[in-house]
Amino acid sequence: MRSMLRAMCARPRRFGGAILALAVALTTGAALADDETPAEEAGFTYQAIYKADLMQGLSQRIDRHGQFLGNLDLKLGWRGRPTEAGTTRALIHLLYNHGDKPNERYGTAQGVSNIETPVNTGKVYQAWLEQGLFGDDFTLLAGLYDLNSEFYVTDSSAMFIHPAFGTGAELAQTGRNGPSIFPNTSVALRARLRLGAGYLQGAIFDGVPGDPGNRRGTHIRFRQGDGVLQIVEAGVGLEQGKLPGKFALGTWRYSSPFDDQSDVDAAGAPVQRRNRGTYLLFDYPLLALDAAAGRGVNVFLRAGEANPDINRFGWAVDAGATWRGPFAGRPDDAVGIGFAYERNSRKAREAALADQGRAIGGELALETDYRAQVLPWLVLQPNLQYLRRHGDGAGSLGWLAGLRVEITLP
Repeated sequence: MRSMLRAMCARPRRFGGAILALAVALTTGAALADDETPAEEAGFTYQAIYKADLMQGLSQRIDRHGQFLGNLDLKLGWRGRPTEAGTTRALIHLLYNHGDKPNERYGTAQGVSNIETPVNTGKVYQAWLEQGLFGDDFTLLAGLYDLNSEFYVTDSSAMFIHPAFGTGAELAQTGRNGPSIFPNTSVALRARLRLGAGYLQGAIFDGVPGDPGNRRGTHIRFRQGDGVLQIVEAGVGLEQGKLPGKFALGTWRYSSPFDDQSDVDAAGAPVQRRNRGTYLLFDYPLLALDAAAGRGVNVFLRAGEANPDINRFGWAVDAGATWRGPFAGRPDDAVGIGFAYERNSRKAREAALADQGRAIGGELALETDYRAQVLPWLVLQPNLQYLRRHGDGAGSLGWLAGLRVEITLP
């Protein structure tokens, strides 16, 4: 921790973005806090969320320079008056990222923080309009849209810092610029049907979010050959009171072909193959201490597979447990432990063996966190990660300590 603090003090200019982002969050939140429009009533809603991660390597194989990075979300939502037909909703979501790049220091394949971006920039992250029909049992959404806001998501895994607990690694790795997830989104059309306690939803996305050649700012470009990403998910809620719960199955595919990792045709060109995969999600309230207050223990499991001829990871799995309200006097706190494993495909291992003389079967990450709701607007979340066989190295990387500071206003 000392090296992290020294880094911030010794390089004030580098952290000017952090000061600016925090000031924007505080002043925006203070101005918006006077808006008393409930989220479920018609009208505008505003929110500013600032997250900052402090990270420190604890093992010899991990760079021990302290790392600092931040993420600012500014959201403006609008909800029309409900009618018998349905409700109209809209969202504009601005994103700004700054700070260090711990993945460059630590050399991991999946990263260590879910707010790290390749470059520091601001952008319009989401901008969509949704229309409800048949009493909101059916909704249509169009615009810039984050796939992971509704697909491949479980509440219990969302508290963790490691990126693999967001969109599964086997899907997150795909595409020419990733799928439409943080930090790049694409234009999409999403339909969702509510079926009692269950749902069926599907979406079509531009196959290449943003501009792979220019990662700064927002880019909406429809180029020949981009194709589309199609995804369908069906699930059922398993909630108990305020404790979340869910079981879901999903499948996805890209319309445009991709190069095989090693197979070539008679002319020596890479064989073209379709990129597709499936996944399942399970988030279950195992122990309800006080379901009405949201206190209890959830267990989660998420697993998925992708075409191993195209992708580095043939399959991935993550699982864990979270305990909400571990103390009766602190119902908003949470403690969690989780692991994530990504399996390198056979062709990826063969390529690494030929290129580097060594190959690893897969990568493992373990993480434990305590999320403390210190004030209504302030969360402190110390965390500890263990990274084994990440990146291209054959050995373990070891331990990494972190602290997340999260400010939410209003």
